[in-house]
Amino acid sequence: MKCNFCEHKCDLSKGNGFCGMYEERAGKIVEKYPNKWCTYSISQIESVPFYHVYPGSKSMIIGTAGCNFRCKYCSNGFIACQDPANVQDIMYELSPQEVVLMAQKLRCHNIVFNVNEPTVSLQSLLRVKEYAQKANIPMGCLTNGYTTQESTLMLSEIFSFILVGLKGFSNEFYREYVGVSNIEPILRNIKTLAKQCFVEIAYPVIENVNDNDIDNVASFIYSINPELPWHVFRL
Repeated sequence: MKCNFCEHKCDLSKGNGFCGMYEERAGKIVEKYPNKWCTYSISQIESVPFYHVYPGSKSMIIGTAGCNFRCKYCSNGFIACQDPANVQDIMYELSPQEVVLMAQKLRCHNIVFNVNEPTVSLQSLLRVKEYAQKANIPMGCLTNGYTTQESTLMLSEIFSFILVGLKGFSNEFYREYVGVSNIEPILRNIKTLAKQCFVEIAYPVIENVNDNDIDNVASFIYSINPELPWHVFRL
């Protein structure tokens, strides 16, 4: 059975998928480590970074393990790029209700998933969303956008604000530095998300590697929405 959460579309009947977070069980794709979190902490929303949604608010940051990318420069590689089975001893177990109660206890206005790729934990995040919605706590995330059309819509249902990390602007860059061969699904999903929820885009600049595409990125973003927020920062 093939997993349909991201564009790798791993055949889980053959064993562990790319992210290591899902398995086939009784004819269904399910999480291997539900309700497990690598962190819960507090941050100002501008540090996440979101600059144009809920300014000045306090965010509870959560994350899990695993990713569908292997970025050579990943600052969270110690948790995102490891086999999730090898880091379970440093994970916290919190039910979806406990996650939301923790956000309330910490007096956070919103909950943001920003340590690794949320697509590897969509089922847990859907359950958190149920309790967050009842508590009137909005949810946001950082994503790399390498998701199927179906899970892209799921992201827009779970999260009311999303920051997409656009790593480069060519297939060559993504093959060399990220480990996937096609940027088109990411560009497609940015367009979809921009229609569904609040979106900001981040572009980490690596000197002499992807800085020559800044003008092309600007043109792409402008074609979607001239007012779409765009973060450009140096690695």
